[in-house]
This record gives sequence, C-alpha cells and structure tokens, in this order.
Amino acid sequence: MDTSVSRKYGGTGLGLAISKGLAEMMNLKLTAQSVINRGSVFEISGRIPLAERSEVNFEPKKPNPDTNGASVQDLRILVAEDNEINQMLIKKVLEKLGYKPVIVSNGIEALHHIETKGADVFFLDIQMPELSGIETAKILTQHTNQSIRPYIIAMTANASPEDKEDCLASGINEYISKPFRKEEIADLLNHFIARKNSKT
Repeated sequence: MDTSVSRKYGGTGLGLAISKGLAEMMNLKLTAQSVINRGSVFEISGRIPLAERSEVNFEPKKPNPDTNGASVQDLRILVAEDNEINQMLIKKVLEKLGYKPVIVSNGIEALHHIETKGADVFFLDIQMPELSGIETAKILTQHTNQSIRPYIIAMTANASPEDKEDCLASGINEYISKPFRKEEIADLLNHFIARKNSKT
C-alpha cells in the first residue's frame, strides 16, 4: 500500500479494512503476524485462475434481475473519491453489479460532470480536498435544478450520529460507512431503481 494511503488512514485501521476487502473480492486470504515493538507482516495468499479466451468478451452485461426489470445500463453513476485505493474498490463493486461508473477525484470535477453530462446516482466521499463532500452536496442542493440533481449517497469513515445528521442536512439522500459492503450498495441501487420505475 503506498505511503499516501498510510499517511491518510494511519492509526484508524481503515487501510487494513480496505486491503481485506480487496483480497476478499479476488477470493484471496489476508493474514497478519505482529511482534511487539517490531511491527507487522501482512501476507496475501490464494489462487488466481487465468481466464480462458472464451470468457473474455466486451458484450454489455445483462440487467440485474433484482432491479424489477430495469436495465442497469440506463443508470448513470458518478463516484467522487480522491483516494485511488477506494476508487478501485467501489469501481470493482459497481462493475460486478453490472454498472459502468464514472470516477472523478474531487467535488469540483463532480459538479462539472453533473452540469455537462448528468448523473442519476452520485456516490460522494465526504472527506475530499479542494471541496469537501458536504460542500459539494450543498452546492448541488442550493444551486442546481431539481430535475438534474442526482440521488446522493455519502461515503464516509465517520459513523457518528452527528456526522450522519450533517450529511442529511446538506441534501445528501443516503449514507454508508466505509468499508462498505457489496450487498449494501446493491440494495441502495435496487431501491433507487424501484422508486424510479414506480414514477414512470
């Protein structure tokens, strides 16, 4: 794991949780051995099978059967996350669910994308440089037309009730804690699509 990740998440245990999540997604095992005053050694083990040529294709993925008939290809998903490890993690989760997310690194890029290309669902990291997630959500809520405003899902390592209240007060619709689970994201998106279908 690179030093920037260590500096940002040092002492929180979040970096290890992210590593564990990545290992589990690839069916690998992460183990740790620690010695007091000496440090820790982390080892990833397992088998990664080579894909057969016939398994590699570029055909669009089929709709998720849990989305009440709606095609996941119709859902425009934007992710604003400044950490490259977290970007890779949520991108992998969303692609496994059949989505094609657009990833940006900060709130300014996200606002520009929404203004120029639009988005249906916006996964927003709360702690970002330049423009925080809360500030980004407030700008969307206060300065954009509701017809183009995406459904905002906050992603944060802060799980206190006060943090959740701040998120919801800024115009954020949902809130998930890091490290998030694939099932949790799938449920949020399925519920969003179901609500969208019920209005059409």
